[in-house]
Amino acid sequence: MGKLRDEAYPAALPEEVRLMFFTDQGTLTGNPTDAVYRCEISHRPLPVEAARSGGSNAPTPGHHCHLVELKFRWPVGASAGDVRIFHATLAND
Repeated sequence: MGKLRDEAYPAALPEEVRLMFFTDQGTLTGNPTDAVYRCEISHRPLPVEAARSGGSNAPTPGHHCHLVELKFRWPVGASAGDVRIFHATLAND
């Protein structure tokens, strides 16, 4: 998440899944052959309630905040392995 927060906030939600690779020490690497963990990053709008009691509409965050899914798989290249999924919000500060 730190790397994503350091980047410029996207003007539109990315539709493609982005891949990042990490070593066994958790260090970001650009070389998948050095990696133990593969992280698939996807972006979605925040789920917002459609209406509130009394018929008023709920406020929406618009393009200022969205949900990020981080799906970690390891070991890299294995047909079977472990998967952990984390969700976080990313905001345009």
